[in-house]
Amino acid sequence: MSISAAHVQQRYTASGGTDPIFRTVDGSTCDTNTDYSLLTSRGLIRIAIAVPPGADFQVRKVFNTYGCNNTATLSMYRRPLPSTNLNFLTTVMWDGRESSSQTGTTPINSGNYPQSLLNDLAHQSVDATLGHAQATQPPTQAQQLQIVALETGLYTAQYSDNQAGGLNANGATGGATNLQPQPFFIGINDPVGLNPTGAAFNSAIFNLYNAWANNNNPARASVARGQALFNSKPITISGVAGLNGVTFSAG
Repeated sequence: MSISAAHVQQRYTASGGTDPIFRTVDGSTCDTNTDYSLLTSRGLIRIAIAVPPGADFQVRKVFNTYGCNNTATLSMYRRPLPSTNLNFLTTVMWDGRESSSQTGTTPINSGNYPQSLLNDLAHQSVDATLGHAQATQPPTQAQQLQIVALETGLYTAQYSDNQAGGLNANGATGGATNLQPQPFFIGINDPVGLNPTGAAFNSAIFNLYNAWANNNNPARASVARGQALFNSKPITISGVAGLNGVTFSAG
């Protein structure tokens, strides 16, 4: 995902644990110790979430193998999300909490995108600054806009393959440079008829490697065949509320 455990271990070794990523607020296995083994071995950041006031439940006991047994603040662990390709998001954060009316943010839909996304990212920048960075005051509105502009201007994509070489060679259009201008809106190419423009679903959506069909390089020809397979193989969805029985190609 966004960080490599091996790279984090290198940073720990090089800095003696003084690198900014190693902080008890979210880098250590618990807020009561300076053990960073989950971060260096698995790339996991700890999120401490307090039981909300007025909750309709009580935490009576916590068994945490790392010793975080506080019943008032619960420790959750996750890989940090990459802060790239954000223009393609339909919710902000893993659980969508930064795109929810419960947190005072706006659910993102076809009618309010992209402004809702920009507003939610700005809200998230405040939460991250006060929480993870432990700032004493929130960023100004101008600083929030600067943060969001930086985030939404970053794109990442695989650009090379060990056997096929550059993924933008010989007419192919792989890589982040070609990803940036990719058109997007909520509901684009929707398979269940929710495209706000009314356009029909098109299964042959991937065309990055059309130029590699029948390429003399067997690795590149293989990539093109994989793309064709992904565009054409039917997939039946089952066990998903609202989508049961729907069949469409992988593309």
